[in-house]
Amino acid sequence: ELNLDVMHDVTTSNQQEALTAIQDAFSCLEVTCQDVGSYMGGAVQACTDESTITRAGYIAKSSFAREFANMDRDVLQIDIFLKFQAYGVALDWYVHGWNSAMHSLRDFAKNEVVPALSAASGSSYYSVFASYYEDAEFAHNLITSILELMPPYNTASSEQIRNAVTGILKYVVMFLASADSLKYAISTCQSGDSQSALAYVDGAAMLFVGSMGGNAAGGEFLYTTAKELCSDFGTCITGSDGGTTAAASEVIMTSLNDAAETAATKNCDETQGLVQNTIIPTMIIPLIQGTLKYASYNANLDVATTDASLAIGDAFSRAVLPLVNLAAPTSASTIQTQME
Repeated sequence: ELNLDVMHDVTTSNQQEALTAIQDAFSCLEVTCQDVGSYMGGAVQACTDESTITRAGYIAKSSFAREFANMDRDVLQIDIFLKFQAYGVALDWYVHGWNSAMHSLRDFAKNEVVPALSAASGSSYYSVFASYYEDAEFAHNLITSILELMPPYNTASSEQIRNAVTGILKYVVMFLASADSLKYAISTCQSGDSQSALAYVDGAAMLFVGSMGGNAAGGEFLYTTAKELCSDFGTCITGSDGGTTAAASEVIMTSLNDAAETAATKNCDETQGLVQNTIIPTMIIPLIQGTLKYASYNANLDVATTDASLAIGDAFSRAVLPLVNLAAPTSASTIQTQME
């Protein structure tokens, strides 16, 4: 995030801070340190382009990891458009994207990014959700219907529309993409392709953290959501970097690093155990917390309210309903009735 305040009254004492702020924004502007070079033979030194991407203690080395991480910038941009009720522009950004040369958010919502699993690998999380919602493109169809103001969204407030769209992207689409990337990593590891396995663990990590997560700039993905919710549930801890984070996120990031190591060394059973027993179950924690928080808050809202919390709660519940339904269909039905 480029903070232009640092450019007011630049002095020799804060000159480097100003330069670093500009250089940190290069990737947002689609330029590299090499593109810009150094000034006056080194009066201002050129920065160094990262060969890897490090977020929240996870070091991703795969070629498309940065592309996955940068998807949170598209979510943020859509949020800004929706703040000003620019629904057509938001839809165009969702469909075509900007911050990734490889994919748009629509590609993720339509399950066109993570390769299909083999029959032996079991069902993808996306397919579980599609079955529950009885729609092979449930997320894409929901997002487009909201942005096109189709009923019942034509009577929703602008803040409800804004939070409905960004909530579905953050809590449903990105969770599914991260979880299914991990399942695909297991599948490729078991087939002997450790390079692809590591790449998809990298991708899953970046879809959980994003390009902005794990630093002061905030973030748009589940890593930041967990941090925002942990104070409400008493689950904040001091992370390995010395800052405040959610206990769940610390477990996830540690386990993702372990999964990357085991995938790279073809210890596929260990990778599978980490993914199935630790990482994905822990990713669900902030989704459950969000559903509980907004179920409690929304219970006091009037019928036909325009409060944005109604849309946020709905988005959280859509992320957990198919999972709850697998274990307790009656409970899922109750949640759906109460959160709609």
